[in-house]
Amino acid sequence: MAIGRIQEGGLSDLSWICTDPLVQKKGVGKKLISEVLEYSKKRGCHKIFAYTFPFLAPALNFYIKSGFILEAYLRKHWYKIDFVIMSKWLE
Repeated sequence: MAIGRIQEGGLSDLSWICTDPLVQKKGVGKKLISEVLEYSKKRGCHKIFAYTFPFLAPALNFYIKSGFILEAYLRKHWYKIDFVIMSKWLE
């Protein structure tokens, strides 16, 4: 499942991406992110971003392997929980 929205100004917000644990490591996440990136590009977005937790190494690795970079570390951001913002420019 992937949930997000296209914002004004060419920005795509990937709010949520997840796969069933039974199909993890089988390319489903890679296919999902590919579809989200293509959808965002077709709608004229120049950048996509996603929030995640800094302690979720599998999520961080997934985004990095998908071409995202760490753009910001938000300390005690929401309910005093640390977040990171991962971004990718779409060209």
